[in-house]
Amino acid sequence: MPQSPHAILYGDGYYPTALHLFEALKFLPHRPDIAEMIRQAPSNALARLSKRHARAMRADWDYVAVQMMDEALYHKFCQHVEAREVLLGTGSSQLVFEAGEEPFRDFGLQENGMARSLERVRSKLLRNLSDDN
Repeated sequence: MPQSPHAILYGDGYYPTALHLFEALKFLPHRPDIAEMIRQAPSNALARLSKRHARAMRADWDYVAVQMMDEALYHKFCQHVEAREVLLGTGSSQLVFEAGEEPFRDFGLQENGMARSLERVRSKLLRNLSDDN
């Protein structure tokens, strides 16, 4: 789901996928040059680019990685009605994310971290919808 073809407007640029945004956030705001390379990179080059520039990654990344994944996904679902409807259509079900390579695995975070992130984003979207009514 983070690599689905839903471009995301964030700041002054469009990111081809939520994963592009997530990887770029590792370098924002202090290294916009690297973030821009990531924004323009093909999906299959994202991990390699991030690893190549790991020393320039934001110092607090280990503490904010989960928050940044939630941020990238939240923007995606706010900007794409059809994707939001699919996520909200899951109701209150516990989600399972099955993909060959989950972005959270690189950080040694919890099993199925993407699913937990999607659940948090779903809850936030639901809260915002109820606040609007």
